[in-house]
Amino acid sequence: MKNESGLMEVFDHLVIGSGVAGLSTALWLADSGASVAVVAKRGVEETNTRLAQGGVACVQDHADSFEEHIEDTIRVG
Repeated sequence: MKNESGLMEVFDHLVIGSGVAGLSTALWLADSGASVAVVAKRGVEETNTRLAQGGVACVQDHADSFEEHIEDTIRVG
């Protein structure tokens, strides 16, 4: 992989994606002593994780049902 100066850099691991999964994997690899490069299709702050704002939706109450959850997700999506 070439850096901004055009020089070749070598990494132990390449992580594609800067969302929660990609960055947590990159941190885990770096903590183990490996060198890691993270690449993203846009800026590292422009991720689906960041844009999700509402978090992860799930059925949490006995008054709710999986079927209603699916209907709600489709309706607001």
